[in-house]
Amino acid sequence: MCDVQNAGTLMTQAVPEVSCQQAQALVWQYYGLQGDVTLLTGERDKNFCLTVPSGRRYMLKVINAAESVAESHYQTALLLHVAQQAAALPVPRVVLTRYQQAEPVVYIDGNALRIRLVSFLEGTPLHAVTPSIALMESLGSTLAQLDVALSRFFHPAEQRQLLWDISRAEQIRPYLAFVHDAEQQAAITQILQRYDSHVTPQLKTLR
Repeated sequence: MCDVQNAGTLMTQAVPEVSCQQAQALVWQYYGLQGDVTLLTGERDKNFCLTVPSGRRYMLKVINAAESVAESHYQTALLLHVAQQAAALPVPRVVLTRYQQAEPVVYIDGNALRIRLVSFLEGTPLHAVTPSIALMESLGSTLAQLDVALSRFFHPAEQRQLLWDISRAEQIRPYLAFVHDAEQQAAITQILQRYDSHVTPQLKTLR
């Protein structure tokens, strides 16, 4: 996720230069794990999938250097909290290092970078499955359980403006200037106007 203040830097900062071989060395050095490492896609971080001989998979994230420490610590703390409050929820689990660290700082080619290893969440992306009432009920139930698990979670970095926060859709208006296709700009403007007239009044009634 990208906060509004750091959006420009995060979107322009180069993805960390880390090879699969370097990632393999990191997971052995810090986690004592060995296996096959493959590259995953990522917007601004360098992500790898580690498959150990037993078949179990993990995801190693090499965090973008432009990501604030507070922001990445917030994400890690949130995952640790959910693991304590709702162990059955299908969310990635943070794996601690040999030294009981959740987000260690490592040095790759002289650059200090933070990493996080989590369990790999098996499943099919929502966009690739056939929509159904049962699926929507399951999704709603899971999100509700996640909400309950996070009801007592607090972190200093949570008080920030998130560019992708759908409850603050109005904050993307300035970016409309970068949409040069007139048809697309009109469509987005219509969506934002509907948001103003239908969604904003309802949001004011919620906690």
